[in-house]
Amino acid sequence: IKLTVVIPVRTVGLFVFTGLLFMIHNRQFVGSLNRHRQVYMVFGVMALLGGSLAFVHGEEFYSLAESLLRNTIQPVLIFLTVYLAIEIFGIRFVANTFLLFAVISSVAAIFQFVGFDPAWDVRRVLGSIQGDPPDIKHILRTGSRPMGLVFTPILFSYHLVCGYVIANILYRQGLMNPLLYAIFTVIALFGATANGTRSLVLAILVSECLQLAVRGQLKSYVLLAVGAVLAAGGFYYLETVGSRVVSADDSSAVGRFVLLKFGLQLVLDNPLGYGWGVKPGEYAWLFWEELSHLPKASSVFRLGIHNAFVNFLLQYGIFGFSIIAMLAVLHLRKAMAIAGAFLAYFINAMFHNAGVFVGELYFWYAFAVFVYTYDLRYAVTLANGQPRAQQMA
Repeated sequence: IKLTVVIPVRTVGLFVFTGLLFMIHNRQFVGSLNRHRQVYMVFGVMALLGGSLAFVHGEEFYSLAESLLRNTIQPVLIFLTVYLAIEIFGIRFVANTFLLFAVISSVAAIFQFVGFDPAWDVRRVLGSIQGDPPDIKHILRTGSRPMGLVFTPILFSYHLVCGYVIANILYRQGLMNPLLYAIFTVIALFGATANGTRSLVLAILVSECLQLAVRGQLKSYVLLAVGAVLAAGGFYYLETVGSRVVSADDSSAVGRFVLLKFGLQLVLDNPLGYGWGVKPGEYAWLFWEELSHLPKASSVFRLGIHNAFVNFLLQYGIFGFSIIAMLAVLHLRKAMAIAGAFLAYFINAMFHNAGVFVGELYFWYAFAVFVYTYDLRYAVTLANGQPRAQQMA
């Protein structure tokens, strides 16, 4: 929800919930802070880096405060409160709560796609409460792009992909019934298709296909073959109804190439980074001679880069990249586990502006679920007395 009272309502709610947890479960609260102090240290270092670079580039105080809230304070509160909630209420309850809302929103998007007006009416009511911007009001008025019950179509994709990541984590840890996981994955795919976000459909399909292929079992290959046939039929149907999922020549798809090229040129022009709040469009005129001949070149003046990884480099530069790379090397097994668990998320983020440390919030809910299951496996390994070399780093 995007309601604001000086700061977003969700932030006020996070502060209140965090305060209640501190008062009621003080010992667990402090224990969680100590246990994950490295995570909070990384947040602090990234905040110092992003804020300092922004200050050097003349970013205003209000913009810095807004970025601090979006990129650091809210993610920290989400990670902390979700992890504590898991310890208090159990992982199934906390994870399934997120999945329930993802399913409800996905089903709403499916109904919106088939033209079921009450599904649009519910979203319009929510929009009247939270105050939709003009472009979203236009979508709701014309019914041009289903978004479930979420604020924007892109936020819908992040909500759904994080739901898929959480479901996948639960399934791989034996905490979700295989049938329920299959049902959720199908609903997620249908919801993503209804929403029209190609990157989300691609992310889920690639993740599922890789998992089946890695197993190397006959059953897995049969499922892949059946899935390929069903996917071919689905894509044929989507082509007949003119879905943007199977279109590669619309303005959104064509414009991404020039945006990516522009973003990479900005990174090469200043590898140290521009800091929080960087607005790529303000630099577009410097590269216009090189970009003007490309299709949809004018999009560089009004749109973001639409690649979370390039946006990370723009904001934090080579120092930010070096920090993440160093952490990945020092904690290689954990880094590989994160890459595997969040593969679908990272694929989706390759085509959108928000991402890890660049303003995306759903990730930190899923990350708290991942860290809890990882900690749990590590504790079980210790309890079983396995040699340290066999433990997860």
